Amino acid sequence: MTSPQTAEDALRLWRTQNPRRLAGKGHPIGDFLEAHAWKVLEREPGKRRVRARLPRRVMHPRGDLFGGFMPTYVDCFALHVVRTVCDDSEQLRWQQTANLRVDDLAPITGPEFEMQGEILNRTGRTHFVEVRSLVGDRLCAVAQTTRIAER
Repeated sequence: MTSPQTAEDALRLWRTQNPRRLAGKGHPIGDFLEAHAWKVLEREPGKRRVRARLPRRVMHPRGDLFGGFMPTYVDCFALHVVRTVCDDSEQLRWQQTANLRVDDLAPITGPEFEMQGEILNRTGRTHFVEVRSLVGDRLCAVAQTTRIAER
């Protein structure tokens, strides 16, 4: 696949019309995390739940997620949580991550795990999002991120 030439090309590639998928292919980080294969379990304004993939390339040799990749998962997922409250009439194009914190509580093992995201506070274009990562019913990580939506 060729690289997108403009921001609009990138958005077109990354968006998907399939309501059961989080994203299409074409975003370098999304492709690295295989976000195009994540299954949407729940979507409502301000909330989203997905079953995410855990590709071998992000794992320790012992078979769990290398902790440094968790912020990447959170950053990628949280932008989709914010998109649940920003419709096309707002012409939202990009988001800036103003802050991101992750508390790792237990190993995340694959091949899949669940992420639950919720906007806890919204003030204008600024959104404070919490993301919980679980394996089965075990809470493995909690993250908070502040995102600023750009138009």
